Amino acid sequence: MSAQVKLNLDDQTKMHVLVTSDEKKNRNPEKNIVYLEGSVQDEPVRRIFSNGNKLATFMLATVEEFSTRGGERMRVTEVFHVVSWNKVAEVVISNVHKGALVKLRGRLRNSAWTDSDGKQRNRVQIVISEMVPKAA
Repeated sequence: MSAQVKLNLDDQTKMHVLVTSDEKKNRNPEKNIVYLEGSVQDEPVRRIFSNGNKLATFMLATVEEFSTRGGERMRVTEVFHVVSWNKVAEVVISNVHKGALVKLRGRLRNSAWTDSDGKQRNRVQIVISEMVPKAA
């Protein structure tokens, strides 16, 4: 059973594609692609590194509403850590603010580190390659 994600033509024409042609040619047949629509939870944090690379991060909340078998309406909110680099980071910094609704496409990345107490930590992040503000 496979899931298909379809964007209507209006969404496709509005989507800002920020992927280089080399990235498109070298895509792996085993896809790691995520599409999300949600609300930005905080102002993006911007960092510029000494080598010129730019990083912008923010938290994105998505909401799923459904009914239980008993007919009770449920609302589940998930919050994701979103990371963007260079050209996409520039778009994020100039166009994304707390409370904005956005659509994005990216990939999952698991980051692992040891904190100051010596405890192993990990976080699943969404590294975005495309993003468009969504009309409210």
